[in-house]
Amino acid sequence: FRPNRPNWVSTPQAPVGPRPANDASTSPSLDFEPAPGWHVLATDPAMVDDLDAEAWASNVPFASDEEEVGLTDLVPNGWPDKSQDALPPDGVIIVASYAIQTRNPLPPIPDAHEHPLPLTIDERPSVAYEGQDSDRALAVVNATVNGRYLSVRVVFGTADPKVELIREAEEELGRLIVPPPPKTTEAIDDFGIRMDLPEAWHGILFSWGGEPILHAATVPITDFYDGSSARKALATEDMFLVLSENNASAIHYEPAALPITIRREDSCPTCEILDNGTSPPTDHSLFYRPFAVSNRQFDLFVEFGTATPTGEQLVRANDVLATLQIAPPESPPPAEIPKFVPEAPISVDIPVGWIEKDDPVPASSAPRVVSAYGTWDFPMGGACGPEKALQDLPLDGALVWVVEYTEPGNAGDYIALSPQFSIDLQTPPARWECAAAAPSRMYLFRVHGRFFEVHLALGPGAADATIRQADGLMGSLRAKPAP
Repeated sequence: FRPNRPNWVSTPQAPVGPRPANDASTSPSLDFEPAPGWHVLATDPAMVDDLDAEAWASNVPFASDEEEVGLTDLVPNGWPDKSQDALPPDGVIIVASYAIQTRNPLPPIPDAHEHPLPLTIDERPSVAYEGQDSDRALAVVNATVNGRYLSVRVVFGTADPKVELIREAEEELGRLIVPPPPKTTEAIDDFGIRMDLPEAWHGILFSWGGEPILHAATVPITDFYDGSSARKALATEDMFLVLSENNASAIHYEPAALPITIRREDSCPTCEILDNGTSPPTDHSLFYRPFAVSNRQFDLFVEFGTATPTGEQLVRANDVLATLQIAPPESPPPAEIPKFVPEAPISVDIPVGWIEKDDPVPASSAPRVVSAYGTWDFPMGGACGPEKALQDLPLDGALVWVVEYTEPGNAGDYIALSPQFSIDLQTPPARWECAAAAPSRMYLFRVHGRFFEVHLALGPGAADATIRQADGLMGSLRAKPAP
């Protein structure tokens, strides 16, 4: 074990080490070595790709009806919710998985340094993690092992586990088996996405266990998610590109055909890349374009190391984007059967001077545009969204419209409307499938068991007072239960 260990964990008298990691014949996949009193589940390596494997271990039996999840309906896969709910005070569950799936070489990861086996619990288990149950302490161990970004969660059946229970969990963690390093490639070609990069460029295509993300840049890429380190290194002639898939079924992206391009009108100085919380610095410029192709939806960001990219720089970016290929999903998305949305009143606090129109898009049915509110007497009509009103949006105007869904596939994305709601101007506006005439910001709310998609479109010259009025209007949304 490592020196300078916390004094609340004593070294076992007989340290337990893993089986040799290079013995592929005995360990073809992520696994735990069996031990007396412990129960182990590991993904069948014949059923999934190597980096999709998971391994669970517990000192109590797993729930017999643990939910099967994923395209292949596997256990283990996801999280042992039922087993965790039934965990006794002296129980422990350990879940090991690969946090990142990629065929490209991993860059150094600041919160997951290269670490030899066995792994150790170096921080006191805590209930302070976001979403953690108050009576279930959690210890998190992230490390790069054999060129794999490994994430381990250790859950205890008590909020304050004793030293002996932590030691027992760490001994089992010491039995974790990690396969040899995976074969890697510099090619950007996975998840049905392919891109050919110029020789001097750097790139990585990966997934955090969800939708794939592609980073490509003229500078080295040394971190994941929003590429902060690469963005900070951009000089005047440099650029950084992010392509991220979004499978949220209620979000509609502008239909497009490849090759996709970045245009001058896609400039978005108030946008942030993948919710990293900051707009580009004043000496940089950011372009954002959402699009849908091959039954898949993507957010595309391109950041330049200059506030005024030249036409030549845009051409260079688009030359790279011209090599982008996107295959349809292996399993086509299920066709949604339109459901009738019962009409029940909604209401808002309408600012002075604003106009309200119910059923502003009579042609819409499932989902239905329930109501719209504008700073001017906007025209009604459209195929499935308020296209006519958006085409007529004044430079200093604002339009809010409310769309209602019944039992949406992503119901978990709808949140309760908080009294503290405020418009997030950092959220990039997008052009949506049913409302592409002007970009808008979208919010998903659940009110009285009903599901509302609320949009806000702002003219480029909208005053701060107008934005505050829109903020108050949206935050006051009220709805009666559906009949």
